[in-house]
Amino acid sequence: MDTIRVYLLDKDGESQYGLNWGQRVGREPNQAYLQLESAVYNSDFFPVKGTYFLVNTDDKETFIMNRAQKTDTGTAIQTPENNSIIGLYLRKRLGVAEGKEISKDDILNYGRIEISFKKIDERHYNLDYSKKWKSCDIPHIFKTYLLTVKRDIPYNVVENYTKKLENGNVISFQSLYSEFMDSEFFHKHYTKKSDTMKNMDNTLSYSPFITAIRTKPFLLLAGISGTGKSRIVRELAFKSCPKYLQDKDGTTPGNYCMIEVKPNWHDSTELLGYYSNMNKSYQFKKFVKFLVKAKMFPKVPFFVCLDEMNLAPVEHYFAEMLSIMETRKHPKIEGTDEVDKEVIKTGTIVDALHFREYAGLIDKNGNTYNNLRNDRDIYMKLHGIDTESDIDEEIGKRTDLTTEGLTLPDNVIIIGTVNMDDTTHQFSRKVIDRAMTIEMNGGRLSDMFGGSKDLEYLPQEEQEKWQDCFRQRYVTADEVLEEHPEAADDIVKIVPEKLENINKALKGTPFEVSYRVLNELTIMVGVLLDSKKEGETLDDIINQALDRILLMKILPRIEGDSDMFNLSRDFKQENHVEYNNRLEWLMELAPEFVAEEQEGEEHRQTAREKIKEMKERLKNQEFTRFWP
Repeated sequence: MDTIRVYLLDKDGESQYGLNWGQRVGREPNQAYLQLESAVYNSDFFPVKGTYFLVNTDDKETFIMNRAQKTDTGTAIQTPENNSIIGLYLRKRLGVAEGKEISKDDILNYGRIEISFKKIDERHYNLDYSKKWKSCDIPHIFKTYLLTVKRDIPYNVVENYTKKLENGNVISFQSLYSEFMDSEFFHKHYTKKSDTMKNMDNTLSYSPFITAIRTKPFLLLAGISGTGKSRIVRELAFKSCPKYLQDKDGTTPGNYCMIEVKPNWHDSTELLGYYSNMNKSYQFKKFVKFLVKAKMFPKVPFFVCLDEMNLAPVEHYFAEMLSIMETRKHPKIEGTDEVDKEVIKTGTIVDALHFREYAGLIDKNGNTYNNLRNDRDIYMKLHGIDTESDIDEEIGKRTDLTTEGLTLPDNVIIIGTVNMDDTTHQFSRKVIDRAMTIEMNGGRLSDMFGGSKDLEYLPQEEQEKWQDCFRQRYVTADEVLEEHPEAADDIVKIVPEKLENINKALKGTPFEVSYRVLNELTIMVGVLLDSKKEGETLDDIINQALDRILLMKILPRIEGDSDMFNLSRDFKQENHVEYNNRLEWLMELAPEFVAEEQEGEEHRQTAREKIKEMKERLKNQEFTRFWP
């Protein structure tokens, strides 16, 4: 077994004895341990007694733990450095004051009666005590429902019903189970992986944007003027903005930043700032200040909208950021070889020296003070804030800015809006290769009506669903293979072959793709596997991903006249193909894929349809490209 559950209630339905171990006379009142079920402590799920192991929690805490109690096997687990560590942690999660007894009602009111542990390897585990379950957890939600809502049912009956449900037998309590499935409790707590995107009830489908962001948080929204490119960024910010970041007027969410690109931007100073020799200090710009703000609220997605991004040459003012984004990786947990998959780090954007100078930690002679200011202080000074109570204490007291400098926070999503016309600069393949491009050329004009509700704040429960949407799990293709071992062999075989065939069609042109596109195609396969719908096969998912990657990364690179696309007789004989030009060949390689659409939603173009459009343009104009 790779996952087990530790129940916080005992067989009589009362709070587990170990939770209140410290409540005995003469003990530190927060001391606690977690009692294991016999099937667990008699197994090798946890290391043998006397061996330490690391536990990472869903809210980003890390504990050293080991087996406890006087038996040879160790029937419980504890934090050996101090038993109060786990006791204080559980009280914090349950909302129980320090030193107070954890009661049955405290656990039931929290809404989850068990903690799950997932084994990563022999010395590393993940702990999950969040309030979000998946389909495999329905018996545990049912058990919690009976104990918290139907409190008059005896505990032994609850246990009996739960075991029957685990075996698929609900005949003896069918009416009770039906009541549970229809209850507000069930719909509040049950969240399948695919529900995050599926439950977004809007006339405009956000699925392409969410999938692209979870693949790589740098998007280009291209299209004619007035099609809602910058608006979509605001909509995503409104939907995911928590109450403590909302403005009073309801016009600009605190997790949204609009930066208007100017035609005279020819370096990064207007974006990243610069050191002023006149003022003898670093000039922090709006973009950098917003990144520092995002760093203070890591669970909230922060959206940067670079409006009219190609009014200036992107390669000039955005060059550093293009390079920084390619340094994204999951760092190792300090003191171990274990990778922290909850965090994505990058190279440095603004050097720590400038933050030390700004914080007044360096004097004119370059001497450094010892009492370094924390990140919260620098954030407040940058934004002119006197008090800030919504920043998590542990996050606020970090000193990353003055010791490491500013890196790109992993909750920041950069979206550029672009018009492809004679007034703007064209994108180089370098930029297109590093971004996820989505073409927006407007739908039915009647769809405009009623859209103002998309620019309103949502209730907290809905906000949290949207916040979860944008979290990125993967940076490399290997991480997808590790997360989906059942599909790994097929992914390794099928996905590269798809791109190699596309490269054959593009051979001899500057449009061939390489490892970066393969990596991001594989990541998109992983993203779609995470939200796999019932009945979908791996082939279905790979075809969906290939269709989107063709539209987002490959076709936008392609442009030229008839000479570029026509295939010579010698080429056709040498490569054993019968196509007259490369676009015909690409059309055959593109998946025959029908985009899923909601009722009333505008049609979403597929890669085959786009290639057909490009073929028609080549036929009529002797020149073609992705853009209209």
